Amino acid sequence: MTRIGLVFLLGALAMACASTSKTIHGLGFSYQTKSDVKPVGDVPGHVAGSWENRGICLDNAGQKDEEVGVLMASGTFDAVFTSTTTTTSCTSKGRATCIFKDGSFHTDETTAECKFGPNGFLIFEARGMFVQGTGRFEGIQGPVSGTSWSMSPPPENLGFSKVHGEGTLPKK
Repeated sequence: MTRIGLVFLLGALAMACASTSKTIHGLGFSYQTKSDVKPVGDVPGHVAGSWENRGICLDNAGQKDEEVGVLMASGTFDAVFTSTTTTTSCTSKGRATCIFKDGSFHTDETTAECKFGPNGFLIFEARGMFVQGTGRFEGIQGPVSGTSWSMSPPPENLGFSKVHGEGTLPKK
């Protein structure tokens, strides 16, 4: 192999190694700052409303490149409470954004089902996907899951959330 061919091959190999995808291990903790609940009126116990959460998010939690950001989330819910400990249905949809010091952010959307936990308060189990990223998170993809626990009885359900995401950034 000629020197030119070897240099070209090594350059191509270096570019291929530099263009591998990167996985972000995200973790978020938030608390509910607002909850607006209204009776729907069609059947007893049917309520709908909106919520807002604030907190922190950690990308690459526990690793040397761990980074802390600000988490802002909001969403809606719809539930039919058949008693103080049972639901006929209970769903929530939300969107959460983590913003970092350099202005880059990533956003996910989730859908959650809820049920009553052993303490008589609601537990929300959420699943979703990253839907947007800017700056160094542009093109982020991957699953998001989380659990929210209420700390007050329905319908207020003020509480806190823990969310985990596995975002993969595209090759560059």
